[in-house]
Amino acid sequence: MYCGMIMSSVPVNELQCLTYQLCHTYVRCTRSVSIPAPAYYAHLVAFRARYHLVEKEHDSGESSSHHSGTNGDERNTAALTRAVTIHPETIKVMYFA
Repeated sequence: MYCGMIMSSVPVNELQCLTYQLCHTYVRCTRSVSIPAPAYYAHLVAFRARYHLVEKEHDSGESSSHHSGTNGDERNTAALTRAVTIHPETIKVMYFA
């Protein structure tokens, strides 16, 4: 986000103001936080996804260490894509917040 805004010639003061305001939009806290809310939400999604992927790997009986080579990498990518597919009902809901 930062690089894209700098390239589009957004004034630095506006970027600082946006960052400051985003620190006040985190829904889990009634006070301001030290990191902008989108960064917190990205962390929560990644943390939750890790548990979903561990469950998928455990259910399949395979681990990613058994696959090797290009074909194995393609299978891992396809399996990862299937594992992180989001149900249409939850796409617009911040269930992780």
